[in-house]
Amino acid sequence: MWESNSRAKKYFQNEDDYDDAMILFQQCKKFAELSFEGAQVELLDSMDEWDDYLLNQVIDLLESRALENGDLALFEQSKKIKNLQNQKQSINKKFSINSIPIDEAFDDYINHCKTSWKKNSSIENSYRKSYYPILKAV
Repeated sequence: MWESNSRAKKYFQNEDDYDDAMILFQQCKKFAELSFEGAQVELLDSMDEWDDYLLNQVIDLLESRALENGDLALFEQSKKIKNLQNQKQSINKKFSINSIPIDEAFDDYINHCKTSWKKNSSIENSYRKSYYPILKAV
């Protein structure tokens, strides 16, 4: 089947990726009728970046097939799964952690605390000598 599937070859490098993507799509179809939360718990949370990539590729492939063949049912299934994936991505972006270097974070913390410290206080020096090395070591 792979040898004669020129459209799939445009989306996937090899037959194994294609097969994995189709299996993933079939799993997603089962959960597409659930609420987002149900689908997230059952499948979406266990997907990694590679799975996301494969799912995107198979959705694009199947949407192009559906449009060419006028298969509205396949197109709608693809859209439902794409919507689930888009919801997952928007939630991941909303709750992603913006990490900054520890030095910068500690300096920000000290600057924030300085507003409540007395002028000419040795507290900043104490924090930098006592707490910073411990924080840096962890």
